[in-house]
Amino acid sequence: MSKKQVPKHVVAHLNGVPIKIKLTKYNGGSFERPNGSLHTLMEIGADCSWKHFIGTLTHEAMEAAAYLLDLRFSRDGYANDTSDTFFYWNHEEFTRICNQAGSFMADVIPTLAKMYNAWQAKKNNPSTY
Repeated sequence: MSKKQVPKHVVAHLNGVPIKIKLTKYNGGSFERPNGSLHTLMEIGADCSWKHFIGTLTHEAMEAAAYLLDLRFSRDGYANDTSDTFFYWNHEEFTRICNQAGSFMADVIPTLAKMYNAWQAKKNNPSTY
């Protein structure tokens, strides 16, 4: 891949599940795994500082790890937003979440850094792309 060629997404495994990460124009994040699907999509907003970007990636990676370990719960019909989501784990489970999320992040950060830098360059100078 040449310097100018930056991937549109990156795929890595978290707890054995392939997760496709792509950047979006907002500054938050999300992940979704439709019921019964083997495919999981994680979106990370890139219209923010690098520190905020990494914070969002950490949040989504830990939430996805908790979900895949059946430690993330939703209350149906409450508010239909993130206030419906709860987590419950003990210290050993928290260690597994951190280890899985950390390993996942170590795998994706080098490629995400290139994607983020290209996103910022395009945002700051759109005529060059």
